This record gives sequence, structure tokens and C-alpha cells, in this order.
Amino acid sequence: MGRTKMKAGLLWMAATAAAWGQAPAVSANGVVNGASGLAGIASGSWVTIFGTNLATTTRTWTAADFQSGRLPVSLDGVSVKINNRDALVYFVSPAQINVLAPSDVATGVVSVTVTTPRGTSAAATATYQKYAPALFTFDPSNKIYPAAVHTNGTYIGPAGLFGSAAATVPAAPGDRILLFGTGFGPTNPAVDAATLFSGAAPLESPNDLSILVGGQRATVEFAGLVGSGLCQFNIVVPNIADGDQTLLVQIGGQRSQSALRLAVKSRPMPQVRYPGATQEFAAGCPGAGCVGSVTASPGEQVEFWVAGTNLSNATGIRFLPPEGISVSGLETTGVTVHASLAIAPDAATGERKFVVTSLEGDSNESPGWLNISTFRIANIRIDKVSNTNNTLEFTVTLDYTDPTGAASSGPLQMTSALAFSGAVIAGYGTTNPEGRVAGATSGSITLVRSYQNLRGTTGAIFTMQFEKDGRKSDKLRATF
Repeated sequence: MGRTKMKAGLLWMAATAAAWGQAPAVSANGVVNGASGLAGIASGSWVTIFGTNLATTTRTWTAADFQSGRLPVSLDGVSVKINNRDALVYFVSPAQINVLAPSDVATGVVSVTVTTPRGTSAAATATYQKYAPALFTFDPSNKIYPAAVHTNGTYIGPAGLFGSAAATVPAAPGDRILLFGTGFGPTNPAVDAATLFSGAAPLESPNDLSILVGGQRATVEFAGLVGSGLCQFNIVVPNIADGDQTLLVQIGGQRSQSALRLAVKSRPMPQVRYPGATQEFAAGCPGAGCVGSVTASPGEQVEFWVAGTNLSNATGIRFLPPEGISVSGLETTGVTVHASLAIAPDAATGERKFVVTSLEGDSNESPGWLNISTFRIANIRIDKVSNTNNTLEFTVTLDYTDPTGAASSGPLQMTSALAFSGAVIAGYGTTNPEGRVAGATSGSITLVRSYQNLRGTTGAIFTMQFEKDGRKSDKLRATF
């Protein structure tokens, strides 16, 4: 009977041991920086622990694990102490735990233990540092590319880094990009690692920070904590050559992992070509189909197109001078930029050149222009076309408005051009067209145009613009 009881007791103990399993064990050198995987951790930074029997479940924290805005110190019975302080447990699995190191001013070698329902591990060691800087990385290509994004959220990396799963675009010199890391030391104001954090807390010693891309110092526009244990860096990529450039972050005499590379590829500068702008033709502004200028009146809103090359990265249109013009609704392709222009009621009249702005810099100054004027012409009509004895002749009729009444009488300065069979004939001078009533603020203009030595011409494109008292009208185009 006693033997039976003893045997039953041994069977129970064996079953219990099998159920509980072995106590957790932390691997040798198994406590590392959560971003770089290297030795050296810091207060409030992410830490990864490797070992065996570290948990019986695999999961990350959820909203249910937070109590009154404080991060969990245990998940499914798994807890971690660093320097005898409770770490904040984010992820547990049998072979790996990810935690946020507790707030602590200690430096030097500290103990790390893992406790599970099976028991507590033997103490492992880690080195606490004021700064243990490291950048998070993308997994492909042996984690050499930082987990970086453009300001529009597009991932930064060589093309095809994630295959078809997600697009990656290299950074270009002058780009503003975002990098993410951990272990960059205290912030001002200070943040308690045990409390769920969101917002922005700048680093306590930003002047001690430097970020080098290709050996050149990048401009750092922000450096600080943006989430629990997560630092963000907003930088401007320096002017460096294309290729995988070294990326190194330094603070307080400590450096981030040395293998990092930032994919860099320059983008060509935008170029505006002539004709440069048109209100009427948006599709690439082809050839003589462009009028080369757009006229708008003070107080008017117009749709505006710019034609050129390398325009897909355009960020805006800047007029010279810019006063009195608001630009909105920018849309770009490789060869066009489209925007809505609001002309202020008190905008100065006259012609405005413009440049297309981009991250790469400004384009050339436009050959075309925006003309702000109250002298307007519209509805160009051409009729009575004849070609006799190699002389092309036609009648041009336009409607005009001019609140001053000045354009209704007296000579007008005229610029005209006829494009036919690939050739262009330009004409300048004064004209006193028919059909106007002195002092009228609107009416029609009619004149006859004649061009000699145009043998066999059957069609042409005609453009015309008038000027009165230094005020230029619209430049209009007709095909016949």
C-alpha cells in the first residue's frame, strides 16, 4: 500500500513537472539593444532578451493590458527585472521577450532576470549606458537599411526592397526624411518609461547629437521621443552622391550600428519649357498649341498649367513677384503642373514670370508668363480665308473688355504670329482695327491680316495679343 502511494506521488510529481516544464533561462549575451541587436542598453529604451522557456504563449501587449495609462509589467505571467526594477513587457514568446527598460539613472553592469510560472531565471547581465543609440531597420538585406520614410509616408530604400509587398523610393539630396531609433538618452521634459507616451519630447542634449550620411552632417530639424521608447529624427539629406551611403548617428560619445546604409538617388531638376503656360491646353502643352501666356484679371480665379520636364516632384509654383497670387490644388505629372490661381482684387497688373519649385530646387525661370490685366480679349474668330497669288489673307474678329475704355479707340500695339508648315512668321507694330466705339468698355475688334509668299498654304495656327497704355491683353490662338 505504501509503495502504491509512493508510486502515485511520484507519478503526480512527474506530471506536475511536465506540466510546468523547466525554468526560464537567458542565453549568454542574450540581453541586447532592441533596435541594433548589439550590447548596451539605456533607460527607457527597447531591449530584446533571448533564451529558452521564456514563455508558454506568444503575443504582444493589447489595450486590455494597460491600467490607468501605465504599461504592463507582466504578460501571461511573464515578467522581467532590470537592475531589480520592473521592465515594461511588450512581447513574449518561448525564445524571445521584448521589453522597455525601466527609468533608471544607473550605469554599468546590471542584472537581468526573467520570471514565469515555472520560476525565475538565473541572473544575466547587461551594460546600462546613458546613451545606447540605435536605429530600427527593415528586415530585408540583412537589416542594413534603416526603417525610414519620406514625409508622405513612402518607405525609403532601394527600389524593390520589399518586392511587390510595398514600394520603396531612395532618398534624394535635399529631401526631408524621418528616421526612428531608441536609446538616445533623457528628454526635456522627462518621460517616465512606465507611462504610455505619445506626443513629442525633445532630447535633453540635442547639441550632442549628430547624424552623418555619407560622412556629411545632415541638418536635424527634430530629435526626440514620439512614443514609448521610440525616438524620431527629422533630417534633411545632405548633398551627397547616389548609392548606398553610410548612415551613422552619434550622441554622448556613443554610435549607432555601423552597418547602416541609406539608399540615395538624385532626382533631376525640373525644367520649364517654352511655351511655358496655358489656360487652354493642359495635355503637355504641345508645340504651337501653347499660347505662352495666361491673362487673368484682379479678383479672378483661373486654372493654370505649366509644361516642362522632370515635374513629377514639383512642390509648388512661385511667381516673380509673388504678391497678390495664391496657388492651390497642385497636381503634377512628369511633363505638366496644374494648379488653381486666385488673383487678389488688389494684385498689381503686369506680366509675372514664374518658377516651379521642387525638393531638388527651383526650375529655370519661365519663358512664358502670367499677365494680370483688366484689358481682356476673347472668342477669336477667323473667316474670309483666301490664298490667291501666294498671298494668304483672312479676317480676325475678337471680343474685348476694358473697364477704362482706353482700348476702344486709337491705335493698339499688336503682336501676332502665324505658324504654318513648321515655319513661324511673327509680326509687330501698331494697328487701328475697325468696329470700336470710342469710350466703350466692351465691344469687338476686326482687322484683316495678309501674308505673302505662302505657296500652297491650306492651314495655319494664328496667335495675337494687343497692348494699350502698357496693359497687355490675353494672347489668343485660332486654328484654320
